[in-house]
Amino acid sequence: MNLWRDIPPGTPDKANIVIEIPKGSRNKYEYNRDTGAIELDRVLFSSMHYPTDYGFVPQTFYDDDDPIDALFFSPFFSVTYPGVVVKGRLIGGFRMEDEKGVDDKLIFVPYEKVFPHQKKASIDHLPESLKDEIRYFFSRYKDLENKKAEFKGWLDLNEATKIFNRAIELYKQKF
Repeated sequence: MNLWRDIPPGTPDKANIVIEIPKGSRNKYEYNRDTGAIELDRVLFSSMHYPTDYGFVPQTFYDDDDPIDALFFSPFFSVTYPGVVVKGRLIGGFRMEDEKGVDDKLIFVPYEKVFPHQKKASIDHLPESLKDEIRYFFSRYKDLENKKAEFKGWLDLNEATKIFNRAIELYKQKF
């Protein structure tokens, strides 16, 4: 099975997300589109670790010539592993720039449980401390590699949904 090509993307309310990097890891795993394997790309040069689970939405393609990046935040799950597929509800995202240019990232929470007493979660429902950690991590994690990484700002659900849908369309056009 090819995790990128054989799994449907789903919808913004119930998306499939392939986990590449578990929360707390310094290992930078990368999905290899040619082999279908998740490979160790490098270990982060810094002592930082990923603040949430990190992966991609299958059957998407984006401006950086990769599937659209996805952060998966769950206060309900304890541990995931590379290659696990989870179902998430899109709540927003953020824009950053790195050495390759604009690199938008979408943020998801578990599909089954959003947040207590919330019918529809948004980026505003994330704890401020987590938003601070995400902003700091993605602004600094490449520093010791002498590479650029600049946090440009948060994206609301409407903006994130447009990016999600565009990434699906770009995949369909290219593949």
